[in-house]
Amino acid sequence: MRISLSRRGPFGLSKTTILAEDRNRRTQTSYLACLVVALSNLISGCATVGIEGANIAKDKFAFHQNIGAAERGDPISQYKVGNSLCCSVNEGAAFYNTQEAVNWFCRSARQGYGPAMLRVGRIFSGDVVDGFRVARRVAHRVVGTTTNLPLAYAWLRTAEGAGVPEAKKRADALWREMSEGQRLASAEFQRSPLPKACTWEEAGLSKQVQL
Repeated sequence: MRISLSRRGPFGLSKTTILAEDRNRRTQTSYLACLVVALSNLISGCATVGIEGANIAKDKFAFHQNIGAAERGDPISQYKVGNSLCCSVNEGAAFYNTQEAVNWFCRSARQGYGPAMLRVGRIFSGDVVDGFRVARRVAHRVVGTTTNLPLAYAWLRTAEGAGVPEAKKRADALWREMSEGQRLASAEFQRSPLPKACTWEEAGLSKQVQL
């Protein structure tokens, strides 16, 4: 609303009128800025949901494409099934299941498939999530991770022996983080060509929080 007083400023407008109109313009600008931010966040949120939904659909497709061969014992298919199931909390209509994923990785790793060995080592060291997986990363931050560092190290060294280039760097980094007791425990796991423990239950994680 325009305010008029008898005392006039430049162009015949009172100073009070000029100040009131300036406040109105600033208020309108602020509302517009808020609207732009809100719309930007909404669009970003919708994009995130869309991308995550596409990822879930892709993983379900990979699971159904490989589960038959995996059950027949093919190590590469077993790895792919594990990869499609890994890893989150109550995401994608309960499709993802870290414990089941580890068990499939183990079936593959025990047949000598290096990438599966690496993945087991990574999961037990606490490095669970790959790529752009927003909901998975959020779940990982909220719940935390379940680890068995001696077993993780044993599997990383086994993967290194299988010729997986990434494994040595990860194993060396993990060794620096481990206590003396953890190092001794890891040596026990490495006394056989393949670490004797691998699955979720064998690693002693069955009573801990599932990712």
